[in-house]
Parts: sequence; C-alpha cells; structure tokens
Amino acid sequence: MMALTIGGRLGADPTMGNAGGTQVLNFSVAVDGWDPKAREKISTWVRVAIFGKRAESLQTILEKGSSVMCAGVARLSEYKGKQYLELTATDVTLMGGKPGGSERGPNPSRSGHNLAGGSTGTRRSEPAEDEPPF
Repeated sequence: MMALTIGGRLGADPTMGNAGGTQVLNFSVAVDGWDPKAREKISTWVRVAIFGKRAESLQTILEKGSSVMCAGVARLSEYKGKQYLELTATDVTLMGGKPGGSERGPNPSRSGHNLAGGSTGTRRSEPAEDEPPF
C-alpha cells in the first residue's frame, strides 16, 4: 500500500453501498497521460472508494464527467486477469464544473469546493473517452 493523489474525471455516476454498516461511495476516475513511444493519449483507470459522511455528501454532487482530485491509500488489485489500481480516499476535491454546464445537488455553487478535507482547485480537463475496465 502507498499514499497517492490522482486527478481526473469520473467515467460513470458513482454508486453507494454499505460495508459493515458504513456507507461507501464507489466511482472510477480516468487519469489521462501521454505515451511518448506510441505518441498517443492514454487513460489509466483508478477505482476509488470513500467512506462515511464524506461518501453521503459527495453522492449528491458527483456525476459522470465530474473533475476531481482524490488522495488516499492505494493498492494494486486484479480483476479477470487485469491489474488495476484501487484508492481508498481520505480526501476528494471537486476541480471544476460539470460537463455540459449541468449542476446537481442542493447547492450548485459547490463546484471547486473540497467536501472531504484538504485544499481546493480550479483545474479543468476534457472528459475521458475510454470506458473503465471494470
């Protein structure tokens, strides 16, 4: 396990679940990069989980295409023979507006606010076009 901070866009709407009586919000984030050898954009998918009241707060705000920065503890996992990265987040920061200008939730002005601790930001990037591998 290692500490990790990632930034990217949600590949799908998050899903709320329950783990041992605690609410858990799960979502996938596409982290865009560049492959210099192939000279093409690549996306690395990271599966993110955040627990408790933070999960409940973020459930009404996050949606597919939301730009976020997540920090927490990461580990490699395997699914159907493919390795992927899982991040148990301790901090999720909203990084800008929603795709298409739509807003969701009780307070549309929350864009750019950190709801789970840490600092806020305003960086924007294009939505990921790839589909998550899980």
